Amino acid sequence: MGHLTRQTSIALALGQRARVTILSLSSGISAVAEQGIPVEYLPSYQRPWIPWTMWNNYLSDRLTALIDETDATVVVFDGVAPYRGLVLARRTRPDVTFVWFRRGMWRRGRNKSALRAEPFFDLTIEPGDVATPSDQGYTRTRVARKIEPVSVLDVQPLLPRQEAVSALGLDPERRIGLVTLGSGAIGDNGKVREQALDIFVSAGWQVATTQAALSANYRAGAHVVVLTDVYPLARFANAFDVVISEAGYNATHEFLQSSARTILVPNEKTATDDQVSRAEYLDLHGAVTSVRAHDSSKLREAIEAAMYSVEHQTERLVQPVGPYGGSLTAADILLALTSVKTDTNTDVVRRLRRVPYIARIRATQFGEFVLGPATTDRIRQYRRKSPGLTERLRINLAVDFPMDIPVTLHATPIDLQATPATMTMDLSKDDLSGTSPFEHVLKDSSQHYHERRLEILLNYYDVASVSQRRLSDS
Repeated sequence: MGHLTRQTSIALALGQRARVTILSLSSGISAVAEQGIPVEYLPSYQRPWIPWTMWNNYLSDRLTALIDETDATVVVFDGVAPYRGLVLARRTRPDVTFVWFRRGMWRRGRNKSALRAEPFFDLTIEPGDVATPSDQGYTRTRVARKIEPVSVLDVQPLLPRQEAVSALGLDPERRIGLVTLGSGAIGDNGKVREQALDIFVSAGWQVATTQAALSANYRAGAHVVVLTDVYPLARFANAFDVVISEAGYNATHEFLQSSARTILVPNEKTATDDQVSRAEYLDLHGAVTSVRAHDSSKLREAIEAAMYSVEHQTERLVQPVGPYGGSLTAADILLALTSVKTDTNTDVVRRLRRVPYIARIRATQFGEFVLGPATTDRIRQYRRKSPGLTERLRINLAVDFPMDIPVTLHATPIDLQATPATMTMDLSKDDLSGTSPFEHVLKDSSQHYHERRLEILLNYYDVASVSQRRLSDS
């Protein structure tokens, strides 16, 4: 949830100064909605609902519809590889300012092709990284507006230890460890998680872990507390004496601000984020202990050394840092952009720089057309980039909010072989984690927007029937 958490931090920093809406492909977006921020979920190409050959156009249509509905003047993309659909949307809305919020610390030699999208953005903002001196990636020499590191703790400060321990339901009289090594979505540190949990339990410590980080096969005993629906976890970091975490951007910058001894186990399977360099740089400067996932003996030594340090109250080599303030700086930059008219006739140099990317898009689209959906998708499956959907999914659509459905659609019979799907303003965790397609619609949006969303849906799904579902129906 790294991208989503940074977006949330900036949205909270903007506060009432701007109307912010977050559009996200992350299934964790319901946690952001609980922060009171208007959100809309868009299913990623990895969900087998829309064929890959159509997904980027779907993204473009969804984004432009949301821009029009919210009268957005600034669009911010947080990520390392802008989607083709994002560029298509930018070309259809040239009067809107597009910003690339792009963290550095890319792995050496990785992701250079993504930089071809730079000319389509009016500004690139790079949040600072405490390990920047070790950055070996392509972005280190690119032009960007560089700001302080961004952390949710810029806007939601750390809770004092006693308050954090109480809020999490932990025992304040015991030493507490935290093991949070990601969800396994990218790489799998399952063996490391279980070894770390066992070491803490064997030492008589209480240990907490996040639900997402816990293996389905691991049986948590009485000494292991599973944290569920705790967001943002960073606020509670002072509850822990020792933390074992991956070395992602957010986690690293959050735990460095806490009182916990931190052990970083870098995820070496990430496509772009250079977690190894980040962890080793901070280890070299005494801020954390870095342990590679394959080195089980060093992991045990690091955990035992950290526990000894806590129990004997030895002083940390590097004291916790204060809030960085990058979220506040980013908010001020974006707010200033809302009052600046975007030059729709961009400078000649930038327009010329766009030509290769546009040519590449057209060549890709032509290639997909010639190969056909089935062959294109087999190629993507071979490259592990596609769920294997080659034609529009046939669905029976139920709309669960008041909406004028065209009579021609209302009268269509249900196809018992079609997949049930929902168009809804609710953001159910069951829907987000389930397999049934659903189209999420921004709350309190206009009737015109509802009609536009139905129009988009009809373009990308094979709709067998449409019905108005009563709100009380299950």
